[in-house]
Amino acid sequence: MAEKKMVLTALLAIATAVLLFVLFQPSAPRAPAANFSMSGCSQDRDCVLVDSDLFPTCCWSGACEPVDYSLEKWISVNLSWFSSMRDRLCPSVEKCGGAPNCDPKPTNDGFKARCVSGSCEKAPIIGSYVACGCGCCPDVLPLQECIYHSELDSIERIIERDRLAAASEQCPTTGCSRGMNYTFCD
Repeated sequence: MAEKKMVLTALLAIATAVLLFVLFQPSAPRAPAANFSMSGCSQDRDCVLVDSDLFPTCCWSGACEPVDYSLEKWISVNLSWFSSMRDRLCPSVEKCGGAPNCDPKPTNDGFKARCVSGSCEKAPIIGSYVACGCGCCPDVLPLQECIYHSELDSIERIIERDRLAAASEQCPTTGCSRGMNYTFCD
């Protein structure tokens, strides 16, 4: 986790330096002030997974490489920020030429970009989750609860509610709970 924060901090510093360089060149056109940051978000669709080794992915760079989202190089950033940086740093699509003739298949697509407490994060895609609020009691099987895609149930919302419950001021005196295993049943 500390290594990920170091990578994000370094990437943010580089991106900030490049942005300042571009903005304050006398010949550079001034763009309106942006109202987004590298990782700020209000919903999941504000975030995107990007390959930090290929930042900002100009002219089809990495388009034919295998995609393994489990690797540390894949980070979650704000989509608008990323698009803005790519627009500023990369040539236009017309200048890049045609797309390469390849169709890479993900080798591990079990992750997605999520907005968690106002920050973009890379998170595993899961089909079940055990919610325990203040903590699960050891050696006690959780209750089972079906949730359904067809009813627009969301593991992510369950996880967010569980995180909020775990941060509650009552947790130090509440004790453990049996827990609830939420599983998609459709």
